[in-house]
Amino acid sequence: MKRVLPLLLAVACTTEPEKTSNTPPEPATEPDPVPPVDPGPADPLPPDPLDDPSVDSESLGDADARPAPEATHRAIKRMSVAQASAALTELSGGIVWANGSSTYWASYAATLGVADYQTILEDNLDPNIMFQKFLDDAANHTCDQWVASDAELEDARFFSAAEPDATDPASVTANLLALRILIHGRESAEDDPIIDGYREVFDTVLRRSDDPIAAWTTVCVGFFTHPHFFTY
Repeated sequence: MKRVLPLLLAVACTTEPEKTSNTPPEPATEPDPVPPVDPGPADPLPPDPLDDPSVDSESLGDADARPAPEATHRAIKRMSVAQASAALTELSGGIVWANGSSTYWASYAATLGVADYQTILEDNLDPNIMFQKFLDDAANHTCDQWVASDAELEDARFFSAAEPDATDPASVTANLLALRILIHGRESAEDDPIIDGYREVFDTVLRRSDDPIAAWTTVCVGFFTHPHFFTY
């Protein structure tokens, strides 16, 4: 009994409690990635019509390779005073709008805006009221003498298509068409509105005066004061 007890004590002294280890735990390993699955070839795209263009052989006619240029319109210009004076004198066979040796065109040059190259460097070519007023005066002066003198001539320039005393519609219309070419430089048909207007002027003056020469003189003034005479 005495021998068993020391043995138990020795066993008890040699037995040590289980110690906790301070070594950190090994990290958890991630699972291996799943390899991608090959989906196989993709579906082909639909064909693009532009990749294989077609040419239509149907003829559509001829066309210009270049577009036609746009129509342009120049500004209407008015005769200068010198041009208006020369035109009136030439058409009337030499009649000058003047008082003695001095022409009215020269007397009113400054008022009409004629260049003197001192205070005015360029002619004023605006179709203004002042120019129209002096043109009307010049036309009355010219037509009074021109129509009266041509009425006495056999080969009169003013009465190239009718006798001075003719008042029938056919003769009046024929002479109006000739004056239209002579003064305006334009051809017209018998039913042209401008011819109808001059024919109405002739008839109105003839009814009031019973004088064909007075009627033709009024028509003459109307031709010279129309824009077709002094603009271009």
